[in-house]
Amino acid sequence: MNKNLRLLFVLLPCLLFSQKEMTYWYFGNHAGIKFEDDGSITQLSDGRIDTIEGCSTISDCNGDLLFYTDGSIVWDRTHHVMPNGAGLLGGFTSAQSAVIVKKPNSNSIYFVFTVGNSGFLGLTYSIIDMNLNGGLGDVTSVKNVNLILNGTEAIGVVLNNDNNSFWIVGVDANMNAINAYALDSNGLNTTPVISPFYNQISEIGILRFSPDGNKLVYLDYKNYSVCFIGFDRSTGLLLNDYDIQILQNKEYPYGVEFSSSGNYLYITTSTLDTNKSHVYQYNMSSLPIVSSRTTIIELNFMLGALQRGNNGKIYVANMKYGLDVINYPNLPANACGYDQNVYSLNSKFGLPFFYQFNSFDIENQCLGYATDFKLNNTNNTNNTNVSNVVWDFGDGTTSTQINPSHIYANPGWYDVTVTGDVMGCLKKKIQIVQGPVINATPNQYICGNIGDAISLSPFDSLVLGTQSSTVFGVKYYDSLINCTNDVNSISTINFNQNNSTIYYKIYSISLPGCFINSQFDISFLNDPLFAINESYFICDNSSIQVSISNNFSSYHWSTGAIGSLVQITQAGNYSVTVDQVYPNKTCSTTKSFVVLNSNASTITNVMVNDLTAEANSVMIEVTGDGNYEYAIDGSNYQSSNVFEGLQPGSHTVYVMDTHNCGIVHQDFYIMEYPKFFTPNNDGNNDRWQIKYAHKQPDMMIVIYDRYGKIIDVFYGKDAGWNGTYNGNIMPSDDYWFVIKRKDKADVKGHFSLIRL
Repeated sequence: MNKNLRLLFVLLPCLLFSQKEMTYWYFGNHAGIKFEDDGSITQLSDGRIDTIEGCSTISDCNGDLLFYTDGSIVWDRTHHVMPNGAGLLGGFTSAQSAVIVKKPNSNSIYFVFTVGNSGFLGLTYSIIDMNLNGGLGDVTSVKNVNLILNGTEAIGVVLNNDNNSFWIVGVDANMNAINAYALDSNGLNTTPVISPFYNQISEIGILRFSPDGNKLVYLDYKNYSVCFIGFDRSTGLLLNDYDIQILQNKEYPYGVEFSSSGNYLYITTSTLDTNKSHVYQYNMSSLPIVSSRTTIIELNFMLGALQRGNNGKIYVANMKYGLDVINYPNLPANACGYDQNVYSLNSKFGLPFFYQFNSFDIENQCLGYATDFKLNNTNNTNNTNVSNVVWDFGDGTTSTQINPSHIYANPGWYDVTVTGDVMGCLKKKIQIVQGPVINATPNQYICGNIGDAISLSPFDSLVLGTQSSTVFGVKYYDSLINCTNDVNSISTINFNQNNSTIYYKIYSISLPGCFINSQFDISFLNDPLFAINESYFICDNSSIQVSISNNFSSYHWSTGAIGSLVQITQAGNYSVTVDQVYPNKTCSTTKSFVVLNSNASTITNVMVNDLTAEANSVMIEVTGDGNYEYAIDGSNYQSSNVFEGLQPGSHTVYVMDTHNCGIVHQDFYIMEYPKFFTPNNDGNNDRWQIKYAHKQPDMMIVIYDRYGKIIDVFYGKDAGWNGTYNGNIMPSDDYWFVIKRKDKADVKGHFSLIRL
């Protein structure tokens, strides 16, 4: 029975655009990218920056480049060094060498906060006025003002609870404390709010705030630690709420970034001894947080910084290839979609560091349903500090609600803007697509057997109905929770004896965040199981009967027979299809088999090796279509056609077809020569002759005395040597012989003549 679930939507990272101040990125060795309005990325090669680690870039509200820095040099939008833009105190090997922060309620003043290598020269700031240098901007006389004398490589920026000012957060290594400096429309308050840190801090660290600003994550590179600390945006103080994880195997933590929802944190680590790197994910809603760590990927080269882009994806500095991408950071584990080597750039370790801008998210981008808009980073869930909000949905309609909903009349791309007293002007380009629909999907019946993996792809056309497979895709899941969370999709299901429920998602291929979920049930029906040999044998001029179990509904043999048995009269390839009829479906099993010809053999040669005393043997050569076994004198059949250790005498070899197509036989003889003879005319052993020599009448035997003199020559047909030479009786002695046979090697030996 079809069971529709409620229509669900998710936020698709690749179509969510943060404030356009993050449009341009310059980093690494002259590397650069630009985030386009349609979500694509353009690679840039015009940047002048050449740094190993930290850097920062800033654009205006329209996404136009303003300037960028590596912490020591500031370049304007024309890629020239600002007149007073050299000599800042940020380090080119500092993880977070610089961050650019716009002065609240100002259209022209920007603060550049810098930290030196390993915290050397501490935390300093400089001010840039974009009205200087003909609108290209320049560093003012406020330059390299020190805030912390001995710091670390970490800087953090987070909105104050009033959402119209910032906390600039640095680390005082001497005091082992976190210092927070207030930056508002009046300028920077250089008197910090100081919070003791909960762990001894090394000089190399990286700091990142969660999107809501309530959690600070500090990576201590040298101490192999990851610290999760609560933060009070009203006071700038750390909270007594922390969790610390010490990484094992000398894993150095480096990159850190949150998903746009703040539900997941990602870090990169590197092990210098093995040159291995990892990307880990933490579930921020799982307590303790450190126990939720999941490995996303392990690589055999170094990874560096993490930074979330305008499109909600997280970019990973890949020292070997350029940029990797986490496509869906708001999804758990491997569903986050980690892609390697997406952009070939010389990124080194660093990426531009951006703090959390005011932004807004969109949910429900299916045509015909309400699209929801929600402001982020605006104090609290109800956005009580926001005033004078005006939304422009890009289709000629507006709203003054703080978090409005809007139904679009047509699919397409729309430029959405929101303005207000606190957040300024925010812009995004969003896509509205035609949503999928659920078709009635009746219970499905699947034929198979235990252990079979059943492919689910044949059901695509069933669940899509008339919807185009080029517009909509289908994914399957084995549980409702996996379907809801879009994790652990499956392509097959294992056959079992119980009914199963398959959950599925129909989604827009161009906008996977527009989808609908439903389900259908599968009943498993057993295919007919029966035994049949892969091969049979048939004797010449005969037939065989092949039979299988008669417990099934119907049978169809390739011969045309329709019962559970078939009569076959010739060799060949055959098959049988067996049906089992169920109330809702017929299941069938087809098996093939071959019938091979077999017959009695023809003995072509019996190769005897005799006159060897203890090593007599015979090998039988045959022709025929069968499979044969061999026996000597009718017993103890064997598969080998060679017999050894045979006794002299008369024998018969038998060759039997193992498929009962006949037995043939042939006689043979094993010859032997006597070791002595006694020619004394007593009628017993008076002549020396090869035993069974008469079977080879042309065999020639030559007798020699010990001096090599020929004493006698005779043949197999003869009676043999009588112990005389030219009528003279030969004395008792040893004599030698040579046996000459056709097609065989000569046999030599000796024997004794004994006179009694």
